Amino acid sequence: MTTDNPTPDTLDHLTPEVRALVEQALADQQAANAAHAAQHLAHLEADAFGSAEIPEGRHAAPVCPMPPSEILMSLNGFDEIAIASHYGQKIGDMREADVITTGRALAFVWFRRQGQRDKEAHESSMALTMRQVVEFFAPEVKPDAEGNAESASPTP
Repeated sequence: MTTDNPTPDTLDHLTPEVRALVEQALADQQAANAAHAAQHLAHLEADAFGSAEIPEGRHAAPVCPMPPSEILMSLNGFDEIAIASHYGQKIGDMREADVITTGRALAFVWFRRQGQRDKEAHESSMALTMRQVVEFFAPEVKPDAEGNAESASPTP
């Protein structure tokens, strides 16, 4: 690149300039995404508690009244296609590898069933923190040694 002409002479000169512009654009987009996620999360928490403040030391009650196993067993083909489309893999492939992503996918289905469009349901599930994903569902009910129902942790 010459001082008289700001146009780069070769791709080697252009690459650092383009990279800098792309990195700045990505940083701006990440900041916007983080702000949107924080705003969406505050909205979810406000819905759970009736205000924007969550009492210290307390976690949100389960949003979904069903345990994850019930949602999993209720999936239909359309749910499976939507999960694969938004999460890049089939629900059967993700279950063993990534429990949190599986939980997000099941939360996505629950949000869809509450009337959110796919894009909005995906954003809602992605805005959940890991703790919120785990606490999103009602606890699994498993029989104890004597066959009585016993609540277990809400593992997706």
